[in-house]
Amino acid sequence: MTATHKPHQRDDEHEHGHDHLFFPNDIIKRGRRERIRDRTRLIRPGVAGFAVALLLLAAASVIVAVIPNIMIHTEGLSAADRLKAQNDVRTALLQASAGLALLGGLFFTARTVRLTRSGQVTDRFSKAVEQIGNGVADVRVGGLYSLEKIARDSAEFRPVVTEMVVHYIHGHTKQVANESVSLAADPIERDVQVALGILGRRLGIEQEVKTLNLWGLNLNKSDLSLGNFSRANLCYATIDDSYFEHANLSGATLVAARIRNSSIAHADCTGATFTGADLAGTYVTGSDLTGADLQGANLAGVDFSGRKEKGRYYIQPSRLKYANVADAVMKGANLCGVDLRDIRGLTQQQLDSTNIDGETRLPLGLSPRVSKKRQT
Repeated sequence: MTATHKPHQRDDEHEHGHDHLFFPNDIIKRGRRERIRDRTRLIRPGVAGFAVALLLLAAASVIVAVIPNIMIHTEGLSAADRLKAQNDVRTALLQASAGLALLGGLFFTARTVRLTRSGQVTDRFSKAVEQIGNGVADVRVGGLYSLEKIARDSAEFRPVVTEMVVHYIHGHTKQVANESVSLAADPIERDVQVALGILGRRLGIEQEVKTLNLWGLNLNKSDLSLGNFSRANLCYATIDDSYFEHANLSGATLVAARIRNSSIAHADCTGATFTGADLAGTYVTGSDLTGADLQGANLAGVDFSGRKEKGRYYIQPSRLKYANVADAVMKGANLCGVDLRDIRGLTQQQLDSTNIDGETRLPLGLSPRVSKKRQT
C-alpha cells in the first residue's frame, strides 16, 4: 500500500539533492587548491621561525650586555662582587630565555606537524575521490573504504565524506520513486552495499546538521543491520528482502517506502514515520516502535510477536506504545503477546483481522471475542 500523494521534500532534503552534492571533479580541484595552501602554510612557519631566531639572538645580546648592568646597583660593591652579581643575572635571564625559546620551538613544531598531517589527509582524500570514479568496481570499493578511514582520522572531513558516499549511492542505484516496482526488482551492487555500511558506521552523527537523503532509491536486498540511520530520509525507497536487524531507525522518515518480506528485528524504530509504507510480510520481532507513525501502512502479515522457549520469551514482542496504526491494513498481522494498551488508532475491525493470543493486552473498548487467534 502506497500513498497517493508525495510530500514536498524539506529544504534540508533538497540540499542533499544532486545539485547540491560535491561532485568528484570539483573535489579534486578543491584538493589541489588545499595542497597548494598546505605547502604555503608549511613554508610560512619556516620563515617565521628564522625571524624569531634573529629576534632571540638580538634579545640574547641585550640580556648579556645591557640588562645586568641596569639591574645591579654597583654602589658599595667590589669589582669581583659586581662581576659575580652580573653573571648571576645573566645566567638567570639566559635560562629563562632558553625556556621561552624551547616553548616557541615546540609550538612551531606542533603547528608544522599538524599542517603536514592536514596536507596528507587532503592528498588521501583526493586520491580516494579519484578511485570511486574508476570504472573497476574493486577500485571503487577501495576508494570507499579509504574515505571511511579518512573520516575516522579527521573529524573535519566527516561531513564531506558523508556527502560523497550519499552522492555515490545516488549515482549507482536506480531512482524508483517514479517507476514501477518491476523496474526496481534488481538487488543492489556490492559497492553500493559497502557504501551503505560506511554510512551506518559513520562517526559524529550527533553533530550532523543534515539528514541522510536516500529518497526514492532502489535498495532491494540490502543489509543495513547494526547501522545507524537515525533521522534518515528513506521516503519512497524500495527496500524489499532486506535486513535492518539491530539497526537504529529512530526518527527516520520512510513515508510510502516499500519494505516487503524484510527483517526489522531488534531495531530501534522509536518515532519513525512509516506513513503509507508497505511492510507486508516483514518481521518486526523484538523491535521498539514507541511513538512510530504507521498510519495508512500495509502491515499485512507483519510479525510483531515474540519468541518463546519453555514458556519464557527469549525474544520479546515488539513495543507499540503510542504507535499510530490508524487506517493501516493489518490483515494477518501477528500480535501474539504484544501489549496494545497504549496503541493509537486501532479499531475493532483491524483487530479482528489480526492474530492474537491470550497474552495480547488490548486497549480499552476493544474485545478479543471476535478476533482470530493463532492456531496452535
